[in-house]
Amino acid sequence: MAFELFVHLIKNGMKETDLSLREVARLVEVDPSFLSKILAGKRSPPGDENILKKLADVLNIDPLRLIVSTGTIPSAWQSFFDDEEFLRDLIPYLKTGAPWPQRKIAVPIYKTKELSEDLL
Repeated sequence: MAFELFVHLIKNGMKETDLSLREVARLVEVDPSFLSKILAGKRSPPGDENILKKLADVLNIDPLRLIVSTGTIPSAWQSFFDDEEFLRDLIPYLKTGAPWPQRKIAVPIYKTKELSEDLL
């Protein structure tokens, strides 16, 4: 089966949330038989990112991980593939398995109550 990780994530999410296939289908607004066929390996996962995000939300799964498990590039990552420098840096890794290119990427810092001010 080509989508083992996707199926594993969904089944594990259903087990962890104690939701049945029908309950998940109702909450995500998909046909239960569609979801059943996906889990049985008879159909591919949905290509609609909104449905995947709903599934992730209902089953407490990281949405990006679930989307990637379908073989799809999340729309949130699309800007990386529009960046020619990033793609050039990526080619050696893809061809040879070389270590991932080191790049500084601006990541927002979020202050939380759990972290003291001197750590930020």
